[in-house]
Amino acid sequence: MEKYLIYKYIHLIGMMLTFFSYGMLLYRDKLNKGKGIAITHGIGLFLILLGGGGMHAVMKLGMQPWVIIKGVLWLLLGAMIVWVKRKPDQKTFSMWILISIGAMAAYFGIFKNLHFL
Repeated sequence: MEKYLIYKYIHLIGMMLTFFSYGMLLYRDKLNKGKGIAITHGIGLFLILLGGGGMHAVMKLGMQPWVIIKGVLWLLLGAMIVWVKRKPDQKTFSMWILISIGAMAAYFGIFKNLHFL
């Protein structure tokens, strides 16, 4: 159980770094090119994957549909950096998309099922 908690901690830190980087990217000024933001985003995504994969391995759950959905959400979270950089005039829309991705990932991470379907 100790390994599970360590991976969970890594996963949470990754989520904080990723969403922090999106907050910085959404509300940066035009002088900031965002290289440090992109690095923080990448590290956060890596930690999310490392922690999530580690928790999954420790729990020995196998490949279930919610795991695939979480993988797709992780890919969307990674791809959103391109959208946010290219569409700076749509900050509010981008923010709501990011909140939605985070909420769906949290749902599947907590409940681990597809009962809403």
